[in-house]
Amino acid sequence: MTITGIVRATNTHGVKLDGETEWRNYSKFSKAEDLAQPFIGQQVTIGLDKAGFVRTLAPIGTNGYHKPAAQPAEASPAPAESAPVVLDTQRIISRQAMLNTATSMLSSGGRAVDPKEAVALAAKLEQWVWRQ
Repeated sequence: MTITGIVRATNTHGVKLDGETEWRNYSKFSKAEDLAQPFIGQQVTIGLDKAGFVRTLAPIGTNGYHKPAAQPAEASPAPAESAPVVLDTQRIISRQAMLNTATSMLSSGGRAVDPKEAVALAAKLEQWVWRQ
């Protein structure tokens, strides 16, 4: 069975969708590549096994890296009142780690770190980590 919904909560064991009171737990038989890590507010399609455990989870409208898929050139822009992008916890942790790494790299040898340079390097490192 396949269901679609918006992620209300997520952790390493499963997801909870809007309008549901129970968690959808990941199956121990799922393959890691079949379970995209969703973020809160993201619309997903979930494939369930006979027992109701999540076997597959795929974001809808993204390229798999928690970034909206590129829109065709002829697509109209999003309305101004569209909902803000919600960053998932993993993305925030990744950004903090990349900023820490960039600062450490740039301050080696006791050098003063230019904040703009640290942010630029952190962004490059983040792109590499998330393969964007």
